[in-house]
Amino acid sequence: MRRFLKWALVALAAVGCWAAIQQARHAADLPAVQPKVVLTQPGVAPDVIQVTYFSSDVRCATCIRIERLTGRLAWFWLRRPLNSRRLPQGG
Repeated sequence: MRRFLKWALVALAAVGCWAAIQQARHAADLPAVQPKVVLTQPGVAPDVIQVTYFSSDVRCATCIRIERLTGRLAWFWLRRPLNSRRLPQGG
């Protein structure tokens, strides 16, 4: 029985390795995703501010704290300029 279990586990590991290799080959055949690059001239503010938000169901206390502080900072510094539709020029 132990010999059968041993070879069954070896076979299962081999099949798992084979499947991982096949997935890696398939992923290598996919085209790369090109990032969208927005270029602006120096001293010219862009028309749009893009914010990317990454989230998952499980987040640590540090991630939650960063989210809270970032939200407060954005609300405090950007609420008036966003309401007037004018952002301050950096300096």
